[in-house]
This record gives sequence, structure tokens and C-alpha cells, in this order.
Amino acid sequence: MGAPLAPLMAELFMQGYERKHMGKLKDIGVKYWRRYVDDTIVLLKLEETAENVAQFLNKLHPSIKFTFEEENASEHTLPFLDVLVKKTEGYTTSVYRKPSFTGLMTKWLSFIPKRYKHNAISTMVYRAFNVSSTYQILHNEFDVIRVLARKNGYPLNFVEKIIRDHFNHAYTTRSNKNDAPAKENIIFRIPYFGQCSQIYAKRITAAVKKVYPQKDVRIVYDVTKKIGDGFKYKG
Repeated sequence: MGAPLAPLMAELFMQGYERKHMGKLKDIGVKYWRRYVDDTIVLLKLEETAENVAQFLNKLHPSIKFTFEEENASEHTLPFLDVLVKKTEGYTTSVYRKPSFTGLMTKWLSFIPKRYKHNAISTMVYRAFNVSSTYQILHNEFDVIRVLARKNGYPLNFVEKIIRDHFNHAYTTRSNKNDAPAKENIIFRIPYFGQCSQIYAKRITAAVKKVYPQKDVRIVYDVTKKIGDGFKYKG
């Protein structure tokens, strides 16, 4: 999918494919079908098999080929995107990481804005809140995040503050949220040279907020220097 329009065209194709064949899918035992881009989670009737359904789907169009992964029979689990679904009396959900996951992430000592390091942890915490179906699963995922952060050099108090902030955001009601007028976003791109760039960004944000209070400024830093720039001759 190198072309910019490729994802859109693929999505349009799949929507048409589903509209055309959904009735046939129900006839062969599909009880539940939900797709995200090219990943689909499907529930089948007990008497039907995933292999038979995949073979049927692959006969409907010559240009696409479906593969499948079935529920782990011993653990009653099935990964879908970044969610691990486990069948219990009902079901539980937790964060799923592929076996190839190495634990590498943005290093604490990287020469990038601190906001990007914050986002590296915040993204994982946000996902934990949205995916974990029980408090115990959420607690276990926080332990995983702490270990990953520590291996990449992050101070523990930095991680704990982000977790607390997410808890406060999740459980604090904001009565005036719906009443606040919508703000227009403005994006400024600034070369990143360390503290001087951060000071410059704060001054821009303050100036815009003072003159145009209905504008919401977002600063995007460009790291102009790359490791490859230090090697004049390349093989």
C-alpha cells in the first residue's frame, strides 16, 4: 500500500464486499462479524469451522485471500489487534503484544522534547485504561508498563505521575466540558534545538492565546539533526 489512496480504496472495496456477501456469511454459520481495516473478529455457530468459512470466503473474489487464527483451545484466548480476548463465564479483555515485541521504545536519554517521552508512556497507559476489562487486569498492565519504562531509562516517578493523571482524568467529572466553545487548532512547526526551542514555543503559545483566545496552538518539533548527518561518506 505505497500509494496514498491505497488504504481508502481497500476500505471501499471491503465495504462493498461485505455488503454484497453478508447474507451468504450468515447462511454458512457466521453469527458475528466486525472488521477493522484488514483484521476481522468472527463468531461462528458451534457446528461450523473457521477453515470452512475461510475456504468459502476465498472463492468469492480472486484478488483477496483470507487467513485465520482460531481461539487457543487450552487458554480460551484469541488476539484481535492489540486486544487479547479471553472467554470465561462471559469474557475479559487485556492488552495484547505480539511474541516478536522486544520492549524497545523512545529512550529517556533521547534528544527529543520531553513531551514526546511523556506521550510514549501516556499512550500505553491510555490503552491500558481502554482495553483492560477488570481492575486486576489494569493493575497487571501498569506493572508491565513500569518494567518497560524502567528498561528504557525512565524514572519511576515520571511514570507514576502519568498513571495518576489518567486516573484523575477518568474519574473527575467536568461539568463545563460540553459548554465550552470549540476552538480552532493552529499548528506551528519549530526546529528542535533543546531548551531554546521550548522557550520559543512557550512565547508563541502565550502570544497567540493573548491575541486570539479562541485559537488552540499545537507545537510540533522537527528534529533537524539525524545520526546519518554525522557520516559524510556512506558505503
